[in-house]
Amino acid sequence: MIKRVFFAINPDQEKREKIWNILEEKKSLFPHGSVKWVEKENIHLTLIFVGGIKEEKIEKLIFAAKKTSKMIDPFEVPFFKVCYHYNKGVPQLIWLKGETTEELSLLKKELEKNLEEEGVVFAKKDDILAHITIGRVRKWEIKKMEKEEIPEVEEDISLSLPASSISLFESVLKKEGPQYNLLESIDL
Repeated sequence: MIKRVFFAINPDQEKREKIWNILEEKKSLFPHGSVKWVEKENIHLTLIFVGGIKEEKIEKLIFAAKKTSKMIDPFEVPFFKVCYHYNKGVPQLIWLKGETTEELSLLKKELEKNLEEEGVVFAKKDDILAHITIGRVRKWEIKKMEKEEIPEVEEDISLSLPASSISLFESVLKKEGPQYNLLESIDL
């Protein structure tokens, strides 16, 4: 059986609540149905999207994460802004923008290296951009709006996300939205 999986930093309950409060505040600015908001339990910072992988290879992913965890100490990822991410001039995502720290970059690079050593194939991206998506803008809805009608979401924030573990999630796509199932959490 093929599982669609990714590695992420999973916020603790306190930070999840803070992020949820920001999401709720921004949600109130938009007409119903114009944004697909992230479910509270799905809030995370993606490290690596692996994609489809055979179930029997999950152990290789866990082994690579455990190997990585021995090389990286816990650290903090600072987030400083809520804003849109644009695609061709149109708001695509609403996210919390963070600082791509040296530790975060190192964590991603070491995890990629260890996955490759285990023979895991995934779409490798050059750098990590520290962000937490809180909403996906439905572009057909936003295109109906005049430019001045598009809600202003940009706001400075101060939030520090503890990176104390690597979480491996399975993403199950459902009609009502993705469901993320925690497969393993490995402490740093």
